[in-house]
Amino acid sequence: MHRREQMPKIKKFSLNGFPANLATQMLGQFCYLFSEQFVVKSSNSGASFAWRQDGDYVGCPHKLYLSIWINLDDITEANSCLYVMPRNMEQSNFLEQHHWSEMTRKLMGYSSNDKGKAITCSAGSMIPFSSLTLHRLSFNTTNQSQRAHLIQYSAKIIRDPTTKKPKRFPTKIVLS
Repeated sequence: MHRREQMPKIKKFSLNGFPANLATQMLGQFCYLFSEQFVVKSSNSGASFAWRQDGDYVGCPHKLYLSIWINLDDITEANSCLYVMPRNMEQSNFLEQHHWSEMTRKLMGYSSNDKGKAITCSAGSMIPFSSLTLHRLSFNTTNQSQRAHLIQYSAKIIRDPTTKKPKRFPTKIVLS
């Protein structure tokens, strides 16, 4: 997580590339790189991500932020594509109550038999979504790992309400 300081090309891409341009268009000219991480789903992995919203992992009240999922490999339903739960954000503009599941050993924000909408696409594709979007990843049943880069942007610095310190490592976007 937060490897941009050790990887100058990732830093430049995250702060000045297409994702940063998209973030400023969606959040406003003065926004912040909030978080970034690489996600690797190993081949034939039993690991999956349960239904969740990224906003629940912040740990304090905040305005929604933008997540951009960048596929580094072609993704299919077999190799763990991203699934989203379509919803009307004007009617459902809130975090679901997340709970810990001992059975899955994961934080879950939604329990349903609804599979959601699978998003399959080629390497290099970007999937932008709100921190309130319910999403999940399924198992990777192929012989290849599936890799992605997740970059998140906020309109303002998200601060811990108790300490007033910034959450994560916010960096102001300054497009050149």
